[in-house]
Amino acid sequence: KRYETNKYHVPPAATAVATILDRGSTSCEFMRCTVNQVPAYPSTANTAHIPVAVICQPFAELTAFEEPVPAIDFGESGPLRCPRCKAYVNPHFTWVSQGKEANCNFCGHRFEVPGEYFCAIDDKGRRRDQKDRPELLGGTVDYIAPSDYSDTLPGVPTIAFVIEATRQSVSSGVLPQVLWTLRGLLNFMEQPASRIAIITFDHALHFYSFNPGLESSRWVTMCDIDDPFVPCSPSALCIDALDEGFRAQVEGLFGDLTDLFGETTSEQACGGAALKAATELVGAGGGGHVIMFHASLPN
Repeated sequence: KRYETNKYHVPPAATAVATILDRGSTSCEFMRCTVNQVPAYPSTANTAHIPVAVICQPFAELTAFEEPVPAIDFGESGPLRCPRCKAYVNPHFTWVSQGKEANCNFCGHRFEVPGEYFCAIDDKGRRRDQKDRPELLGGTVDYIAPSDYSDTLPGVPTIAFVIEATRQSVSSGVLPQVLWTLRGLLNFMEQPASRIAIITFDHALHFYSFNPGLESSRWVTMCDIDDPFVPCSPSALCIDALDEGFRAQVEGLFGDLTDLFGETTSEQACGGAALKAATELVGAGGGGHVIMFHASLPN
């Protein structure tokens, strides 16, 4: 079934198989609200006791019948934004004064349109180049970030695998199954998307440092779960798993962790501290993903 984003009032269910056509509002595949009607007053929301939140999935997989998300490059000047609330230009901006000024649909601020973005409007107030600008047609676009968007250049993303190593994890088979699966996935990884880090946790956090020329990795334990930190340099913890200098160490670690924690008696799982430390590690390494494997609730 086909759904156009400017026509449906209630989006299709998350489990429904459907084709979503972007007609000026973002697809529910990218952003889905927990409620279909947002309360107009805070008192109503407090009385209803229903959480109002938005689930964002910016890289949702599209079907073959859906148009790909357009990528737009405005150069070093960047995309047009509201000077007050910093909202990006979108199909719901309105244009006045023959196109010389724009009204922000978020905060209502009227501001002057830069000369390089100016275009005349028709008798209905629509820009004459609307059909040629993807950001004025669709609710979802990708912008090529200018160089001043970040102080650091983008690097190779890191995948941090955070694995519970408590007695519950070992006895239930979660730890050995995860390690066996990750070891098998090494053969399917492709460079440069093969930069990984490995963290295990029970009552403490266990990091694994890799160094070229060594036969095995080095085990570093961090016990401060109230204020967790990364105990080593990100370059030693985040390595290319397909690099010949590290491949044997990584495979050996996957094989040794089951034996190292096989007789553990720890029942404590500091999952919150592990997530915080993993996020800090990935951020220090230039960004990436954190994938956690739980066998019990953090306690």
